[in-house]
Amino acid sequence: MAEAISLVVWNPSDGSLDAGIPPVSSPLRIEQFSTQVESVYVSRYKGLPPHTD
Repeated sequence: MAEAISLVVWNPSDGSLDAGIPPVSSPLRIEQFSTQVESVYVSRYKGLPPHTD
């Protein structure tokens, strides 16, 4: 298991994303999401046997 949070603000009428929220420097940016999940997962489970469930 890996936990992560991201924040995306969009216009539901046309599906466009608001690129200014959260700020570019925020760790909550969607562009950083998969990298952060991978980093936490590897640091937590590296070297353990694969999950069988």
